[in-house]
Amino acid sequence: DAAVARLEQISAQSARKEKWLFRKGEILKKAGRHQDARKALDQALTEIESLPIRRRRLKATTALEGRIRAVLSQYDSGQI
Repeated sequence: DAAVARLEQISAQSARKEKWLFRKGEILKKAGRHQDARKALDQALTEIESLPIRRRRLKATTALEGRIRAVLSQYDSGQI
């Protein structure tokens, strides 16, 4: 809970939240809080999808989107 609270504080101060939402999702997943993790990952993907196309095409952004989609596909396929 403390780690999630710290990430939420950082995220609130950040203009770009997708990276922090992904990290939050990873922490929640490791804690076994899968519903909350899924919600954070969905929010991260929504943040990426709302970016201007030139920002979405950046290597770091596409890599993060790929990681998010990979975890979400694990949830969708029942692996998690």
